[in-house]
Amino acid sequence: MHRSFFQDSQQTDLEPSQDIDGRVVEPFIPCPRPEDCTFDDTVCSRQESHAFQDREAPQLQSIHFGDLCWICFDGGNDNRPLVSPCDCPRKVHRACLARWQLQQAGKYEEQCCRFCQKALPDWRPFLTPECLRREMSQAQPTMMVTFNKQVCFVPVKAGADGLSDFTDTIRQKFELENDAAINVTFGCRDPLSGGFIKLEGQGAFNAAVHCAAVSAAARTKEMKARTAMVGDEEEGHQRIS
Repeated sequence: MHRSFFQDSQQTDLEPSQDIDGRVVEPFIPCPRPEDCTFDDTVCSRQESHAFQDREAPQLQSIHFGDLCWICFDGGNDNRPLVSPCDCPRKVHRACLARWQLQQAGKYEEQCCRFCQKALPDWRPFLTPECLRREMSQAQPTMMVTFNKQVCFVPVKAGADGLSDFTDTIRQKFELENDAAINVTFGCRDPLSGGFIKLEGQGAFNAAVHCAAVSAAARTKEMKARTAMVGDEEEGHQRIS
């Protein structure tokens, strides 16, 4: 059996065993600009590391590490200041940290620093496009779920009740046993850059809902713009007539 979970055209594939278990192919995450980059715990090869050091060493010697974001290695400015969100000496851009927290959704690191254990700020306000805040309060996020060549659309909401409703709907739609364990991997789009990311486990449900809500808000705003454009064209035709 093949099982796929989609949220606003954002895919997750699952390969179930006796229970509902799954895995996905490691995604390619495009990073066109430093501020659009997403990050994980991978490290470059020794050869790549030396190449970077040889190329950048003259510039880095004159820059103190505290003047750089520990995620994107870029400096701060008035629009993108560097902040200290925890007790660690390193600094970071708020948006960079928010993206990193999003990719840790459902893990300890989403809410707390792994080194000093201090609580981190909520990442959602920093990954909510300013131009979509009004639509975010109106749009209904939906996840498209496919299983065994069947497709259904499931409206979702954040919170424990929302997760319970989501799993209950999946069991009902696909006639699954009530005690069947559901382990999901959500395929999402970065709310700001649009890069593909994957979120593991039910603990990442709320983060996945936020990403789906941003996509739904963008779609709602686009539909409003198209409707307004059609209305303007009709009004123009009536004036000509």
